[in-house]
Amino acid sequence: MDAASLRILVLAMLLAVGCGRTAPALNGAVFAVPAYPGAEVRDTLSAGTTDRHGQPVTDTQTWWLRFTDPPEKVVAFYDAGLPGARKFPSSEVPGTVARYEWKPSGASAEESVTVIISAQDIQISEIARPGKRTGATSWAGK
Repeated sequence: MDAASLRILVLAMLLAVGCGRTAPALNGAVFAVPAYPGAEVRDTLSAGTTDRHGQPVTDTQTWWLRFTDPPEKVVAFYDAGLPGARKFPSSEVPGTVARYEWKPSGASAEESVTVIISAQDIQISEIARPGKRTGATSWAGK
């Protein structure tokens, strides 16, 4: 694990301990994506894209989480937990409180994470190169 990913993991763990709650597991995540402590994973979806020859190009995993804290607290968590992320004003995305586009340390050009926060929900989408994701959530080759 690289230094930036380790820093994010430690930050998430410290915030989870400080809140007295644990962060939910994002099963199948390739990168150290922070999940808001106390949130509950409600649903997941795996998808991908292929080139014109049917070869996998991207492998996407999305998690939908539900939280009960004020949205401002969740935004503060992601402001701290996604170093270097591009944050979009809520006015650019109707129905959201905040949206982030993040390039994790070690990610290739086509890999990224998007976090969208609404009044009670978080949507986390991770785009990875085929073959990086392991286990049942891997879309590549299906």
